[in-house]
Amino acid sequence: MPQEGCAQTSKWEISWSLRTTLTSQVLPDSTPCVDPMMRGLGFVSRCMSDAYSKDLRKLALDISTELGYSDFVREGVYCMVSGPNFETIAEARMLQILGSDSVGMSTVPEVTVAKHCGLRVVGLSLITNKVSLDYNHEEKVNHEEVLHISKMRAEMLLKVLNTLIVRSHQVDGINCN
Repeated sequence: MPQEGCAQTSKWEISWSLRTTLTSQVLPDSTPCVDPMMRGLGFVSRCMSDAYSKDLRKLALDISTELGYSDFVREGVYCMVSGPNFETIAEARMLQILGSDSVGMSTVPEVTVAKHCGLRVVGLSLITNKVSLDYNHEEKVNHEEVLHISKMRAEMLLKVLNTLIVRSHQVDGINCN
């Protein structure tokens, strides 16, 4: 989890992170594996230990460095919780104990389905708010602030994505034809 008490403008708080290892769903109500729509696609249990492509992660990190974003791009552990609400202090503490660096309300189901379809995946997450681990902390998460941070970093994220798409042919097994 981002460090408690960091200023909202700190590079850690407003960075996007390349997510790697924790793709389990800790608190959500359902998973794509039990969705009736997926049953028709022959959904079976898949190994998720390599859900994110090492080659695509490396390429995304290299691109971020080339674009001058290396001081606020991090690789870490992403955990999904169900929304549409921000995590509680108790949930944030639990996720920190489990090793999570960040938390969000999506990504994991999409990665699960993409892996089922045989796609190679890279995950980019825009970190938009700080997490409080202290019940006495006065400042609360504010949706308008989250939208502001998203708009502030959208152009940078777009540059990374566009460059990643253009250069994805550099990764073995990616066919851009």
